[in-house]
Amino acid sequence: MKTITFKTLLFCCFAALFFASCNNDDDTSLTPEQRQAAFQMVKGQHEGDMMYNDLTSTDPKDQVDTLRMSWNIMTDSTMVIYQFPVSLIAESITDDALKAAIAKVEPRDLQCRTFFFNLDPVAFYISPITLEYNLNYGEADHKVQVVFYVNHPVSQGSYRTSTKFMSMQIVVAAIYIDGKQSEVLKNMVPFVFATDKK
Repeated sequence: MKTITFKTLLFCCFAALFFASCNNDDDTSLTPEQRQAAFQMVKGQHEGDMMYNDLTSTDPKDQVDTLRMSWNIMTDSTMVIYQFPVSLIAESITDDALKAAIAKVEPRDLQCRTFFFNLDPVAFYISPITLEYNLNYGEADHKVQVVFYVNHPVSQGSYRTSTKFMSMQIVVAAIYIDGKQSEVLKNMVPFVFATDKK
């Protein structure tokens, strides 16, 4: 049962990530050896819940929905989120024809770049690679690109070795149509991930 608002969820996630990134203000960069040590603590396959804002809900106290997801931190600079459902951003799109087209898009693996910047707790920036689709809507073919925030504090992950708990967030920032940024996205669309490490 969904019992908290999405704004509350985002606040909690931002707070956790903020404290991870500010945990060690005197040392804001890691050596290559420290980055490798951070990677070793989180490498491999993970599974958990992806939480997102359910814009179809009319109840302000029932705005968060979840979807079971898996991801793999493959190297100290790469991660893949398996079968990312970009169709979930459809409700945030103002253009009805594009909204309908995006809603039909099948999930696709989302490749991400990572950059570890803290060791205790482990913290890393996430830079999802733009998703591109060739869609036909409005009686024409269009190249549609779903762009995420990259190298940005709102797109990062953290892992605490004491609790073996990982949290991450990625945020859709904009939609480009035929190579140009559009105004069809109402607002940024965050996705929050949480899991226990296997």
